[in-house]
Amino acid sequence: MKLEISGTQAVGDIQVELSWDGGSSVTSAEATPTLTTTDAVVTVGGPANTWGRTWEPANFSDANFKVRVTANGAGTAQIDAIQVNVHDIAGGGTPGGGGEALGPQTRYLASVYAGSTGSLQEAGAMFLKRFVEKLNYVLFSF
Repeated sequence: MKLEISGTQAVGDIQVELSWDGGSSVTSAEATPTLTTTDAVVTVGGPANTWGRTWEPANFSDANFKVRVTANGAGTAQIDAIQVNVHDIAGGGTPGGGGEALGPQTRYLASVYAGSTGSLQEAGAMFLKRFVEKLNYVLFSF
């Protein structure tokens, strides 16, 4: 997962958890590096990181898959973008002749939900507002 993040102060981090059942349950948290006052793209997890669980295709439906972010530290954490890549592994072949092929599936999230301090509606609205601001900047910069 990649996040474009910054903070109003260069302290704290963002904890990221994933849900497979609409937010009722979440994985253990993965932490970003310490926030800086300038935008930075950071990676949390990776192709071999299963976030402590076995995933099923149905876990990635719009209704089930959620990302929860929780800011830690002073100041305000700012998230400009979240990109989730899902890597599926397909086994194949006979013993000794098979292998695994990783096929990344990219998903750009238009809704995230805040931790205990906010609601899905508030987090989603702010995320979309920032997305539109960035898109307008890109479109009108040319």
